[in-house]
Amino acid sequence: MAKWKKTRAKLPKNSIWKASPGYKIFVADRGAVRFDVPRHWLMEIEHPTVKFHDKKPPDDDCRLQATVWQFPPTDWTGLPITEMMGDADRDATSDTMLETVRDPFVELQRGQTEIVWQETRYLDGTQDRRPAVSRQLFARRPEVGLLITFDFWEDDRTRMLTCWDELVRSLRLGEYVKDPLAQQFRPPGMARN
Repeated sequence: MAKWKKTRAKLPKNSIWKASPGYKIFVADRGAVRFDVPRHWLMEIEHPTVKFHDKKPPDDDCRLQATVWQFPPTDWTGLPITEMMGDADRDATSDTMLETVRDPFVELQRGQTEIVWQETRYLDGTQDRRPAVSRQLFARRPEVGLLITFDFWEDDRTRMLTCWDELVRSLRLGEYVKDPLAQQFRPPGMARN
């Protein structure tokens, strides 16, 4: 499990890491995990996870929670990623999730990175049965794994799905760099110009 330490840094103009307008880049362990979140979201460290909120709790409308694992290179051939996700999904179901509906898994492949996610809709038992959404994403490479849970109110679906789409689009695992603040850097395997 990662031990989090919050550091803010401005990347050089010639950095290959670029955030979309209105977003900022979250990086764990020098590129073990990287994804974009809206620029104004607040980060909170709660070991072994990091959380992002659109506003200061308890006034927030969403919570994104990420947990990163690093391990020796592993051959995942015998364990389908959807099976791992299904186990995590069963563990995440809580007593406050009433009338739960789960969508089918969405699977993506980016080189060695496997990604699977699923949406669950439910009535939240703690907020006068307010309709809520939870999206869980599991991503893995031979040496790193990531679990993200993104919870938000159904009323905010359009706004939150824009954030989710950008997170999934920008998600990268195992693109390590020695010094992200160096004038020029590139992930392993990227050719020099």
